[in-house]
Amino acid sequence: MSADLHSSDRLPSSAAKLVPAVAVALLVALAGALRWIVLRRTINWYNEEPFFYLYDTVQFLRQPFHFPLVANHPGGYQYLLALLIRLGGIHDVVALGRYLSFVLGTATVIPLFLLVRRALGDWTGWLAGAALAIYSTHILLSVNSLNFAPFFFFLLTGCWLFGESLTLVGSARRSWAALIGAALCFVAAGTLRFESWLFIVPLVVWLGWKKQWRRAAVFGALTAAFPLLYLAFARAKYGDFFPFLEVSGGIDRAFSGWLDWRAAGVWGRELSREVGLVPLAAGVVGIVLGLQRRHQKELLLYLGLVAAFYLFRTMRHRFIFAGVFPRYDVLPLLFFLPYAFSAAIDLTRRIKTARSWAAAALALPILLAFGWQSAANFFHVVDEEGLAAAPPATRSLIDWMKRELRPDEPICLDFWLHPTVLYSLIEAKGLAAPPYAYPFHPCLEHGRDCRAEGVDWPQIGRDFLASENCRVVISRSNEPLYPLLAAPDSPFVPVAEVDPYRIYRRAAAP
Repeated sequence: MSADLHSSDRLPSSAAKLVPAVAVALLVALAGALRWIVLRRTINWYNEEPFFYLYDTVQFLRQPFHFPLVANHPGGYQYLLALLIRLGGIHDVVALGRYLSFVLGTATVIPLFLLVRRALGDWTGWLAGAALAIYSTHILLSVNSLNFAPFFFFLLTGCWLFGESLTLVGSARRSWAALIGAALCFVAAGTLRFESWLFIVPLVVWLGWKKQWRRAAVFGALTAAFPLLYLAFARAKYGDFFPFLEVSGGIDRAFSGWLDWRAAGVWGRELSREVGLVPLAAGVVGIVLGLQRRHQKELLLYLGLVAAFYLFRTMRHRFIFAGVFPRYDVLPLLFFLPYAFSAAIDLTRRIKTARSWAAAALALPILLAFGWQSAANFFHVVDEEGLAAAPPATRSLIDWMKRELRPDEPICLDFWLHPTVLYSLIEAKGLAAPPYAYPFHPCLEHGRDCRAEGVDWPQIGRDFLASENCRVVISRSNEPLYPLLAAPDSPFVPVAEVDPYRIYRRAAAP
């Protein structure tokens, strides 16, 4: 099935090379302009995950073998930020994370365009690139200190290079170079998020099925090296505290997505992000292998069913366009929309009414509907800076900290305070004297599993507060450390109250 005419193939050779280059330049310009507007008009998205990434970055600068707090994903994003800080002398870690996402998020239209264009033709490639450029969710991911924008960039580049290695059959050297480049891109994606394995394993199996043993061995060895070394390091450093399935949570949860489906039916929970990762990975791999233009009718039917699943998920749970941050639904839309366009174009040809303008006219309403929804979200995000703002009480606490805290005072925070507090401490105190943040529970400091019975919480808290890392403690009345801080024999004295927060400073030695 030829779903789309390669319009550039009908042009002179010089023009055929120029048209895709101009298309890519226009797509990059559109994507960059929209992301720049949002970057300049919004503050960083405050939530647990971006804080953990930036906190880990600060810790990597102090302890190169610090184990990341986001334990179900590797620390590649944090290490990359720390490396850029070391090499470039940059001290604003928040801005660095945002600009890194901006650059790689904008550049992601290039591998997506090349991948879809090679598989489905020029028109579909351009539509896919335009969909990514205007998609408001990806815009948000491209202006915040999260690892999603780099992950998508390396993942799509790896898929494109893998497809190139299959088509460059006339040059063994170039084909091997593309395969190794694809493996390195998948390794880079694997240092960011473990979901990359959902794309790597099917490709290795396919190479073996085609009896391309050497390619399967090289590709598999290169892509498996980092995750295995990382897991070995985690096990050696933390033992059973971070068991294998917990460290590799991205893999485990993805393959157990049916549990989330059952939970949605039994307990009324919202379908989790992991439910669709397996069919998503199958769809991406299908596009890559579809470069050989075999079995595309069956592939299109399968992906149509997967797209119907996502439509049901959207209508049933209002996940994609609701207030929930839909970061895991970026890739499905990027890949399923081009296939929808391709199917529409192919249908017009089958009923003998197809012309290039007619095919474009049929696909245009779909793209416009998608663009309208994305644009509505886009302007809502730009106008509503409160999306990333802290509650008033938290903002008052931040103002107090910036006004009263001394740069050399180590800070302890009772767990699950608003992440904005932790974030602002890093911004306020700088990288030279980062705060001693306390976002989880004391067990992380003791290498113990607090889920086990018989844990002596009071003693753990006393040991924690006795540490020289604690000069100032910020707590709330319902947090575990508060009774110890308010006790008569506490070495801390209250210095301020910013409801609902209580601030204590270690008493001076007599």
